[in-house]
Amino acid sequence: MASRVETTQRRTALLDHVRNGIRDGRWAPGDSLPSLPELAGQFGLSRETVRAALHEMVADGVLTAEPRRGLRVSSAAPSDSDLCFVLVTEDKGEQNSVWPKNQMVRNGFERRIAERGGISLCQDNTGPALTSQVAGVFRFGSDDPDAQRLVADGAPLVWYGWRSPGEGPSQVDHLHFDNWGGGADATRHLIDRGHRRIAFLGSYPLEDNPRWKWAHTRLAGWRATMERRLPDEPLVCFHAELDDLTKVSHVRELGRFVADRAVLRRAEFDALVAVDDWAVESLLAAWRRHGLPSDEFPAIVSFEGLPEARSPYVTSVKVPWERLGKAGAELLWQRAVGQITGPSVRRLVPMEVAVRLSSGRFRRSDAMAALLADPF
Repeated sequence: MASRVETTQRRTALLDHVRNGIRDGRWAPGDSLPSLPELAGQFGLSRETVRAALHEMVADGVLTAEPRRGLRVSSAAPSDSDLCFVLVTEDKGEQNSVWPKNQMVRNGFERRIAERGGISLCQDNTGPALTSQVAGVFRFGSDDPDAQRLVADGAPLVWYGWRSPGEGPSQVDHLHFDNWGGGADATRHLIDRGHRRIAFLGSYPLEDNPRWKWAHTRLAGWRATMERRLPDEPLVCFHAELDDLTKVSHVRELGRFVADRAVLRRAEFDALVAVDDWAVESLLAAWRRHGLPSDEFPAIVSFEGLPEARSPYVTSVKVPWERLGKAGAELLWQRAVGQITGPSVRRLVPMEVAVRLSSGRFRRSDAMAALLADPF
């Protein structure tokens, strides 16, 4: 029997064999792949392992599964082409070395373009305008009213950011994280652990500002789940007031006002969904300022916007930046090969709950004491 390492190596060899065969023209779009028994024998794998591996390529759009006809190469499969796709990120200057999001998005983007058989190019938003050889651009960042200058006429643009670009000649599709689903998943996780009095800890005013839409969408997921699963429980939400904005030099400082309000009303909840890790950091600081014991700290689920090492005990809804880069590359490829045509589309990238020590009904008090003593 093959070891786990050997099985993994053979599985990788199988996927490489299929991808390379499509790229070099051995199998053209519409062609059937060899049968599962044939591939299983060739690579020394079980049929189930071969089936599971190839169905990952089905999920990626490289293959299609047809009843009674098996697996075929899809019309959007990669080929040995010179299609060039560009990722444009924010220019963080000296912060680039400590700005992991750009690198994680880049990793996912480049990996998917390589799998598709295309060429990738990455630059920041200070780079030169692109040429007509570019098949599409993924713009990762915040507001940039001049984004259209980066795109050759007619080339599609995929956009991730808090504000959309102005009207222009190019096709503009949109990617967003599923913040509503993340808020709902965080709340369900706490409910499934036996918590009932679950509050929401925000850091931003509840005003109509597109910059904070992601935070309000997470709150909406929490609210909808509470109303559906625990309709008799009061909805307790802590957020910044508009007056607080006049007292801070940076929006991140709003967290301390919200955290102090939560601490003063701590009898109203035994668990929290936090809008992000900055909100958790503010709550921990307020807990220490008030001299409260660690064993009374609420169960908490946050959104991981900081490097993971900063919150080793906090259960997190992971923000998958590499998956975002991969999704942007995939959307551009599908436009380039004609699998997607017509009006712009909006796709949501799902998140996942990473369970740690902060959300159980019976939590390890020593872990929470360590978090309060040396937060993030």
